[in-house]
Amino acid sequence: MIWFLATFALLASIATRELDRGSIRFLVLGRVGLGLVSMSFGLLLVPAFHENSIATLNNYVPVIIHPGYYAGLGLLSIGILLPVIRPFANLPRRLKYVGDLPFAMTMGGVVYSIALTCFAVSLWRLWGTETTQRMHEQLFWSGGHILTAVPLLPAYADGLVCPGAARPRRPHRRS
Repeated sequence: MIWFLATFALLASIATRELDRGSIRFLVLGRVGLGLVSMSFGLLLVPAFHENSIATLNNYVPVIIHPGYYAGLGLLSIGILLPVIRPFANLPRRLKYVGDLPFAMTMGGVVYSIALTCFAVSLWRLWGTETTQRMHEQLFWSGGHILTAVPLLPAYADGLVCPGAARPRRPHRRS
């Protein structure tokens, strides 16, 4: 799921460029997001080798019970959110025509934001409970269901964008 979300953030950045053709609003959000995602990978990887770490195989989001892993998930989710919200800031300039990729990534941003909201509400309701497999199931159940739709949107955009590259081109006429 992490790699799908990273691809989603990359496609959202490409869609933002397509929306504004060079003068991107909130350009810094993409760079900060990239930095946060990069930092999250170490935090997600290192706890796997810690002797006191416990893996929970939850639906949708497998988790390693370790504070570093939780920090990595937090950095990753915010790091992906930052470039994903940029199309919203750049969309008003192009409301008459929005291409397929920007449309798919903007809708993906809506879905991703809803999933993060579900995770936040679940975390708030579960805060202070014992860290168990059941707690993780409850934490990731609602947002995880919604989050599974996000990787489908880049696939949808790929189906819209790439077929044009596969079409044969007409030869140029020589004058």
